[in-house]
Amino acid sequence: MARSFRLERRIPCTDEHDEPESEARRSARSERGATLVEYALLVAVFALPTAVAINYIRDVSKVKIEHTADGISERDVPGSGGD
Repeated sequence: MARSFRLERRIPCTDEHDEPESEARRSARSERGATLVEYALLVAVFALPTAVAINYIRDVSKVKIEHTADGISERDVPGSGGD
């Protein structure tokens, strides 16, 4: 059985259909960079303020707990014979 091969000659296309394809490729590369920027903005908008808020709440609660503990330790217990 003999095989026949058909050779097709490909001529570079220079009509307006070439430009949108290369533009789409540039857009895809641009979108990858945009995605990285979007993630960086998400970190800046959500993660950093959250970290700052957690540290603030930790410091405030530490001061309040210490103040409460000092108040309890200085208070006389009724019936202990301290008077």
